[in-house]
Amino acid sequence: MPPHILALSQLEKVKEEAIWKDGKTKEYYSAISDSVRLYIEGRFGIQALELTTDEIVRAFKSQVVDAASKEKLQQMLVLSDYVKFAKQIPIEQEHAIALQNAFDFVNGTKREDEIVIEEDTTTNTEETK
Repeated sequence: MPPHILALSQLEKVKEEAIWKDGKTKEYYSAISDSVRLYIEGRFGIQALELTTDEIVRAFKSQVVDAASKEKLQQMLVLSDYVKFAKQIPIEQEHAIALQNAFDFVNGTKREDEIVIEEDTTTNTEETK
């Protein structure tokens, strides 16, 4: 399964469960962060589960990723760190923003190889007729 499909599926589950409403704020942000970190490992080959937020951000300086996606990634990871390690309680709007940033990062950086391959196959088939 392509990394972006897995990540988007995991993020959709986080969205549906909305466990922050049950006081599970740390678990909510851990789930978002872990989903994106696993995606980064599969998509970019960066061992994101083993790295700090600063190390991930530094690693993305050499990746060909648009500035908006990098900014969304950093915002989401930093907020997740504040919740997990500094026990900060974000305001309600930040829960949705963090999740949206995760979705936007994955959607903004996913590979389109599968679609390109399918289109090439169709084109080749038509050319051989």
